[in-house]
Amino acid sequence: MVKYGGNDMDKIILDGLKIRTKEDLFDTIRNQLDSSEFYGNNLDALYDVLSTINVDLFITIKNYKHLKKNLGEYANNLETLLIDLTNKNDNVKYEISK
Repeated sequence: MVKYGGNDMDKIILDGLKIRTKEDLFDTIRNQLDSSEFYGNNLDALYDVLSTINVDLFITIKNYKHLKKNLGEYANNLETLLIDLTNKNDNVKYEISK
């Protein structure tokens, strides 16, 4: 749990130093999300699950420059997904440390 605005939230931490492939990314999310609804290893499936999540969730991306080096354009797509998610679902918040 993490505090955000005084509230307890579930959290997902994505570390660019540890995530070297798309498979690493989705394995990390799946292990931290604890959701049987997360089936696909792609951003569309991730969006589908997180856009309807009804618990508070805080996503942190650490070492973003390494994530971008490892995943290339896919890291930018993930960031865009997070922006879209926060606009659609008030339960989801995120931060990126470059």
